[in-house]
Amino acid sequence: MFAQKTVWLCLTLLSICCAATGQILFKMGVRSMSFSIGKLGSIGAIAKTLANPYVASGLAFFAVGTILWLAVISGKQLSSVYPMVSLGYILITVASIALFGDSISLFKALGMIFILTGVLLINTQPNDERPVSAACGARVFASAPDTPHACDNNPLAARSAQSER
Repeated sequence: MFAQKTVWLCLTLLSICCAATGQILFKMGVRSMSFSIGKLGSIGAIAKTLANPYVASGLAFFAVGTILWLAVISGKQLSSVYPMVSLGYILITVASIALFGDSISLFKALGMIFILTGVLLINTQPNDERPVSAACGARVFASAPDTPHACDNNPLAARSAQSER
C-alpha cells in the first residue's frame, strides 16, 4: 500500500516538475531570441520560435509531463491530484528567482505557503475516515470503512473506490 502511494506521488511530482521545467525553458527560449508577440504574425516566425532549442526542449518536457500525468489521472481521483499541479507555481517562482532574478514579495511568499497548505489539506486524510461515494458522484467521509453504501454496486463508483486503495 505504501509503495503504491509512493509511486503515485512520485509520478505526480515528476509530471509537475516536467511542466515547470518546460515553462522555465520557454522563458529561456524567448529571452534568447528577443521574442515579442508581434513577431508571431507569420508561419516562418512561428516555426523559428518552435525551432529554438529552449522552446523545443520545453515542448519535449511538456510531452513527457503529459504522458506521466495521463498515468496519474488514470488511477487517481482528478479532484485529489489536480490541486497538486499548483505546486508548479512554487517551483517556477523559486526557479525564476534563481535563474532570472525575479523578486519575491511578502505576499508572494505567503501565497506559496497557502498553496502548499492547501495541497496538504486536500491530500491529507485521517486514518479513521475513508471516502465513499454519495449519491453516486459526490464524495463524503464515513468513519466505518466496512459500511455498505447505496452506490457500491455502481461500477463507476466501485472503480473509483478501488483506484484509491
